Amino acid sequence: MKAIDITKEILPIELDSLFDTVEYENYGIFKIDKISFENNVIEFYFTIKILEGLLDEGEENYQWKLRITNYKDYNIEDSTNVDAFITIFSDHILLSHYKKNWKELYFKNYGENLEKLFIEFHNLHSLTLDNFIQPKKYITNENLEQLLGHQNALFSEGPEDILDLYFNLLLKYGKEPYYFKNKKKLNDQTKDEFKIIFLGNNYFIGEHLEFQKL
Repeated sequence: MKAIDITKEILPIELDSLFDTVEYENYGIFKIDKISFENNVIEFYFTIKILEGLLDEGEENYQWKLRITNYKDYNIEDSTNVDAFITIFSDHILLSHYKKNWKELYFKNYGENLEKLFIEFHNLHSLTLDNFIQPKKYITNENLEQLLGHQNALFSEGPEDILDLYFNLLLKYGKEPYYFKNKKKLNDQTKDEFKIIFLGNNYFIGEHLEFQKL
């Protein structure tokens, strides 16, 4: 599933250029200073440090603030990350939840080789979806083995692009999948605005991104 990178369109030139330097590549650290939440806005304060090494004058610090408006989701894993970068996407598997129409996926047969189907389902999430989405997120029973053991059942509710992957997998193993109806249709104007920004191992999903140098 192809992601669309729009980093160059949004990231300030000064910040983008800093990440491209040899100094940052060899001696750079990305550090979270503070995160504030208010209503539907996140303010993310961070510092980029260039440690002593190539710099005769010693350590340099560059402080910035990122404002995310109408945020939908976020993940914060660490406060200091060596050699971290910023990337921004307008299309990404994690955006499917907010940008794609939703469907209900059923199957109507016992199928065959369910052990292989079970393994391939988990491989789909680890390899194709890069572990961004947990296998249990959109299926209707957290016990996948039990769910696959039924002759007919509602297998999953979720974004159509993810369910299309599930559909092909169920079809491969004879489960005779089918879509019953569209569960949720999104407003075209709203869904096109959402973006995801990765700052090292951390990410935020929101409508508007605004950088400010401090």
